[in-house]
Amino acid sequence: MIRLGVRFGLLVILALVCLSGTGAAQTCSVAELLWDVHNCGTCGNDCTSGAVHSIWACDNGSCGFQGCEAGWHDPDSDGECEYACGFNSAQEICNGLDDDCDGFTDEDLLPPSPTEVCGVALGATAAECTTGVALSCEAGSWECTFPGGVCSGGCSAGDEICDDLDNDCDGLVNENVVGFGLFCASDDGIPPPGHGECRTTGTYVCDGPSSTVCSASKEDCSNLPGGCAELCDGLDNDCDGLIDEIYTNKGSNAAYFVQPAVVQIAGDRWIFAYEASRPDATFASSGTGNGYHCLGFDCPAGIPPAPFGVPLDQTPACSVPDRKPWFGVTSVEVEQTCESQGGFICDLPDMESACKAAAGCDWGYAPRGGACTTPFTITKYCNLGLSYDFDLSVSGIQDGLLETASTELLGCEADWLGLLGNTLDGVFDITGNLREITKNGSDVYPLVGGSFLSLVESGASCDFDFYVVDGAYRAPDAGFRCCFDVDPTL
Repeated sequence: MIRLGVRFGLLVILALVCLSGTGAAQTCSVAELLWDVHNCGTCGNDCTSGAVHSIWACDNGSCGFQGCEAGWHDPDSDGECEYACGFNSAQEICNGLDDDCDGFTDEDLLPPSPTEVCGVALGATAAECTTGVALSCEAGSWECTFPGGVCSGGCSAGDEICDDLDNDCDGLVNENVVGFGLFCASDDGIPPPGHGECRTTGTYVCDGPSSTVCSASKEDCSNLPGGCAELCDGLDNDCDGLIDEIYTNKGSNAAYFVQPAVVQIAGDRWIFAYEASRPDATFASSGTGNGYHCLGFDCPAGIPPAPFGVPLDQTPACSVPDRKPWFGVTSVEVEQTCESQGGFICDLPDMESACKAAAGCDWGYAPRGGACTTPFTITKYCNLGLSYDFDLSVSGIQDGLLETASTELLGCEADWLGLLGNTLDGVFDITGNLREITKNGSDVYPLVGGSFLSLVESGASCDFDFYVVDGAYRAPDAGFRCCFDVDPTL
């Protein structure tokens, strides 16, 4: 207790006796030494000396910095508050100001999205308009650096060109290039049949900054499932601009043209092996289109004209198996159609010769020999109008027009196999199925061969030629074949 009293006494003496700035003694109370900012701890120790805009306090004899006056800051932490600054926020923004008054301007910024400051539309999601855009704060404002070719004019419509970029960052690509992205085909603008089966489709793609081109190109017919072989099907199979072209007009791809199935029946005569059918015929349908090809002034010499006012469908004739044959055709259609195929309507002697297979046959039944000289047997169902319904167990009973060379017409062909070098079985269905129109003089058209409506087998014999019609005749059981004086497959 005595020692504490001595120390306190000395403090009192020190507190009361201080030298002034002029050398004169200055006295300070204990309270002043403890709490007076101008005599803090020692008489004359002014905590505010040299700190014009700082706030100081004396706390228990020690100077304590209390902060800065409003509008002043101490960025170097020396307690002098020499930095005048208007505080805006703790987070700096790009404005050229020291928003947090730390002595630095526009530092530690949180960059905005390009949609906020770069003119990028909200719907623009392409990388060149989002992650590919570099933002930097320059002189108090955000500067946007886009990839090359993007928003060079400020993300305006004029920036858009035809390429893979959203040049104006509006969320659309190539929107100001007419036709871009629309459907197109390799033969657009080319008259029918265009590229035929080699036609491909695509879309319009860029072809320079302001134009487009179709992405589709003509296929090579050799790559098609059926190759380049030209078929009688109403299609341009070899893609040479011609449909079902014939031997007299083979087109630019001359290796491929329709080669009808024919049988040579004399040194200078060939005949359709199958009853004529339309290109669009199927197993169940005979197809559509008439066989008129010319009006008169444009008809070849000797070819009768089409009736006045009838459209010229110019349907070609095919010689192929497994199709419903062309029925209900007029004699004039036959003449015009066969002439357009590079052939002619078969005359009566040619048809009779084809039926007999050069073997003295009475019917077009196979094989030549006994079969073609005897009437109907169980092996021959030639779709004549005879009734065999008494034996329903026997297959091959026909009740209407069948497809060419039907499996239900076994043995119903004139057997020319091996004769004159023929490799086909023969002239199919020349007896039965359809009567066939021939010519035997001007406007004289005998019907031969019988049909599914013939009730007497003798009326379907090779020599039965008593049923004669004119050029306008048509019937549901009458069809035709074409004949040629040269091989139409060469």
